[in-house]
Amino acid sequence: MTAVTDAGGRDFTLTYYTKAETPTRALRGKLKTLTDHVGHALEFTYYEDGNLRSIRERGGAGDDGMPTPTR
Repeated sequence: MTAVTDAGGRDFTLTYYTKAETPTRALRGKLKTLTDHVGHALEFTYYEDGNLRSIRERGGAGDDGMPTPTR
């Protein structure tokens, strides 16, 4: 599954770790990013054993057009 549309018609894009991106088998196929309809993205990182390590919100333009930091 690489895209989801909610009941309000908003699209969400999902990307996953591939064999080319990581040599660790436990990470292949794990969720890498989730991006919403306006471009806000969550980045997922994992420990080498495949357990979730962190979820980080990628910075970008805020509602007022000003840049926001990655958190």
